[in-house]
Amino acid sequence: MTYRLLLSTILAFVILFDSSGQVVINEIDYDQPGTDDAEFVEIFNGGIVSVDLSSYTLELVNGTGGGASIDESIPLTGSVAPFGYYVVCQSIVTVPNCDQESIASFQNGSPDAAGLRDGTNALVDAVSYEGDTGAPYTEGAGTSAADNSTNDHVGLSRSPESLDTDNNDADFTLRCSTAGAVNSLESTNCDTLPVEIGEIRLVVNRANMVLLWETLSEIDTDGFEVQELTSGSFEFRGFVPAHGSPGDYRFDIGSRGPGEYTFRLRIINSDGTSDYSNSIESLIDSRKSITVSDAYPNPFESVTDLRVSSGLTQRVRVTVYDVLGRTLVMLLDEYMDTGEVRLLTIDGSNLPAGVYFYTIEGNNIVVTKSVVLSR
Repeated sequence: MTYRLLLSTILAFVILFDSSGQVVINEIDYDQPGTDDAEFVEIFNGGIVSVDLSSYTLELVNGTGGGASIDESIPLTGSVAPFGYYVVCQSIVTVPNCDQESIASFQNGSPDAAGLRDGTNALVDAVSYEGDTGAPYTEGAGTSAADNSTNDHVGLSRSPESLDTDNNDADFTLRCSTAGAVNSLESTNCDTLPVEIGEIRLVVNRANMVLLWETLSEIDTDGFEVQELTSGSFEFRGFVPAHGSPGDYRFDIGSRGPGEYTFRLRIINSDGTSDYSNSIESLIDSRKSITVSDAYPNPFESVTDLRVSSGLTQRVRVTVYDVLGRTLVMLLDEYMDTGEVRLLTIDGSNLPAGVYFYTIEGNNIVVTKSVVLSR
């Protein structure tokens, strides 16, 4: 009798926490300053078994005028573990912990909604934000809280985690965004990190690629995990311990052939939490590492201009010589970013008439051209 009661209790517990009834839209970030490039929807599984989402569909709904037209319907492709998260995003480069890069654009409210349908086409959850979207996409009342384009890393999230009273306005508040992680209780200082990253630069030094960065402040930081975007997800490449005070950092990636490369830093804090830097990209194309235009006009009487463009991030030197090989002026000695173009001027107003040369040096490439100064 006792065992039968225990079994009944266990079965009741399993039914109570049936996975299909526990999958909810847990967090939405639909508006950022400037270009909306970090939009996401986070799905949470409050059940005790994994949920296969391959038959589920995420709907982004336009509620203009109190209507409800589906702006985007996104078939989901993965699964979500018990008490786990599944993030559908606009870009895995800008959204950490993104599982599926599928969002083309997100409606910015007044009002709009997101809905989640299962394999039977039943609407298992819906969130209407900035007011009431037409049926069936509003539970109770739409949120009065609104995401905005003023504050970065802020969105609408359930508080506490996974709370679902079937009333959007009661369940969702404006909080710091935490894609793929426990919902934050904070709503201010969402951009404040234990480490403030200054410049991040991805450079090619001869045959090797190097990631350089600087910190402007460091508070309780263990170090930096270097991650590379590979086949749609970021993978571990190495770890650099923190100095404990602001300074410069370097990570040698190694030799790389022609291609596009994307890296970011995972900033690991002493309390076990982590944050992410912005991503940095570089294009290596040895055939077009430097492009130099002919100087114009040529011949010239006083000044002549030339353009230098870089096909990758590299240090570029442009030097002007006379026919005896003597250096007259260094026009450029700086790092140029991928795709950057510089307009340079050779000033011959104080030089005698004759032939002069300008040499452009980059990563494993030297280009020399000539100009004629006439009077």
